[in-house]
Amino acid sequence: MDVKLGLIFSILGLMLLALIFLGLWTYRDAKSRGLNAGLWVVIVLLVPNLLGLLLYFLIGRKESPRECPECGSKMSDTQYVKPVGHKSNKGLLVGFVTCLLIMIILALLFFGSMLMSDFRTSSSRSVGIGLVQNNIGSQWKVSFRSLSGGLNSKLTIRDGSPEKLNIKTELESGSLTLTLRQGDKSITIPLDHSTEIQQDLKEFKNGTLQLKIEASNAKGGKVNIWW
Repeated sequence: MDVKLGLIFSILGLMLLALIFLGLWTYRDAKSRGLNAGLWVVIVLLVPNLLGLLLYFLIGRKESPRECPECGSKMSDTQYVKPVGHKSNKGLLVGFVTCLLIMIILALLFFGSMLMSDFRTSSSRSVGIGLVQNNIGSQWKVSFRSLSGGLNSKLTIRDGSPEKLNIKTELESGSLTLTLRQGDKSITIPLDHSTEIQQDLKEFKNGTLQLKIEASNAKGGKVNIWW
């Protein structure tokens, strides 16, 4: 499974698990205080950005002390003594917080993988002024004021992948070429000052396809490649 797809499914799974933990904790805590447990569960889960949970702490919990399970009298949290066999809610709250922290870590890893995605580029062998590269999903954007040397990238061809590579170029002066290479097979495409073409990828097999932009005294350029 693709790493990014795996991270997405993991985040969604943890999100569902966190909501279950939070819903159970809210229900049990609200019920122990004589509140409308179902209503507070709906508020906590549906009000976005954890504002529902904040409302529960500021209004529900604060204004409603616990009920004694034997006599029904109201008492503060410090006075309340859990009856024998009572199930603690702390584990549910700890589970929710743990899921939340792991989700944050996975989200950071996901955005990091976006920057180091299949369409990742490297400009270590190029000399550029005002060089900006943007790699989001299946798109590679490059813009520069001046560029000489090579920029390397790669994409992965799979079953069901698009059969054409879209290329759009703007260039004030100099020259640019794009080379597609897979094993011993390569195709070199000259990129004129104003280019908008589609390159057929049927000649390449499933697997990694290397891309390389070669620039020679290129000035004022923009290259947009997507598939």
